[in-house]
Amino acid sequence: MAWTREEREGVLEELWPMVKDGQREMRERLEAALGIIEAHWNESFEHYYDRDWEERHPTFKEYGAGFLAHHLDLFPREVAPALLHHLGTDPDLLVPGHTLWAPPGSPERKEMEGE
Repeated sequence: MAWTREEREGVLEELWPMVKDGQREMRERLEAALGIIEAHWNESFEHYYDRDWEERHPTFKEYGAGFLAHHLDLFPREVAPALLHHLGTDPDLLVPGHTLWAPPGSPERKEMEGE
């Protein structure tokens, strides 16, 4: 079940300071960063769930690779290598500048791509 918007915003508000806190152990910072990506994945899944697309929504790991391909610079430099190790990158999964997934060829995807 998707989180509410308030729950997602609360998660992001709680986790961003942890990711940026250089005094925390890297494991804690990585877990917080993965939680941030999960909040965005959850929003994307909710967006997907409200539509009638035949294609399945990307898994968390697939989504995370797409997210990192375009949003890695949001995270501190010292956290980025650990995120890449866990999720990799997939620049074709998400449209640059967007965090919501839409199937290739769909009207929503074309709109995101500016077509």
